[in-house]
Amino acid sequence: MPSVASKHSVQPKGQPPEACAITSDSCDICGKPAETRAFVEGALMSVCRNCASYGRVLKDERRSAGPREIRVAADLFVIDGYGKAVTGAAAAKGMTLHDVAAKLFINEGYLKQMASGERKPDVKTAQKLEKELGVTLLTETKPETKVEAKPASAPAPKGVTLGDVVLIRKKG
Repeated sequence: MPSVASKHSVQPKGQPPEACAITSDSCDICGKPAETRAFVEGALMSVCRNCASYGRVLKDERRSAGPREIRVAADLFVIDGYGKAVTGAAAAKGMTLHDVAAKLFINEGYLKQMASGERKPDVKTAQKLEKELGVTLLTETKPETKVEAKPASAPAPKGVTLGDVVLIRKKG
């Protein structure tokens, strides 16, 4: 009885079935050398560059030509007074917050909250604003937090306190 593979495979005349077999390093669609893997019609397949457009390419499985450059980002902090800096720079360029939000694809409500100081922008948004408005919003040094010092020996409160009332009721 002939095998199922030889019964259904298409091969040129005079060629043995082994010569027509597609290896794992070839495209599952056209047979060219495979470069990546992709989901095509729900199936995970090895595909060439041309056939990759038929599906969704897996990003982490792309074969690269060499080692990738690893960039280490420094810790960046948003400066104090970022809201005034954004509104002032936008006004200097003749733009409203609506215009800035539309140009940078930022939610207008989020931008208004940043401008009023209610919300602090994330680093990516601050970088977009810096580039567009030409203003500095990020620094590598952490802004100093202001702490009000209280006197070491606070004067005792005058009058009757809640603790005094509890003591009086226990005694009387």
